[in-house]
Amino acid sequence: MSRERLDGLVSWRAARALAGAVHRATAGALFEADPELRAALRAAATEVMTAIAEGYEQRTCGEFERRLAAAAGAAARLDSLICLAGDMGLLTRESPPRLRRRVTETAELVDALRQVVTRYQRLQAMPAPPRVN
Repeated sequence: MSRERLDGLVSWRAARALAGAVHRATAGALFEADPELRAALRAAATEVMTAIAEGYEQRTCGEFERRLAAAAGAAARLDSLICLAGDMGLLTRESPPRLRRRVTETAELVDALRQVVTRYQRLQAMPAPPRVN
């Protein structure tokens, strides 16, 4: 896959930026007390990005839509984990709202792309109109 083609997906670029933000936010010493939560946060953030890339590479609408659904699920999991990390005091006070906004924005982009892929898939399945001579 050409990196430039993947970079053309706004949802993937947003997911990549989100993953970086989560990795930076969980790099602090506070997470030494709960390395499992840090790992779960990072895994969920990375899954959003990689699910989009994997689906894109499959080159079929059905598989792409399935992987975008997985990315949306990972975003929901990430949002919940951010809430938990905030509740436990492992993130700075400003981090949870900021990170959750980024999750929401990324999830909305993933959903918009999923809708486009689904519509395209339906159009491909429609019979061609009859030819008129």
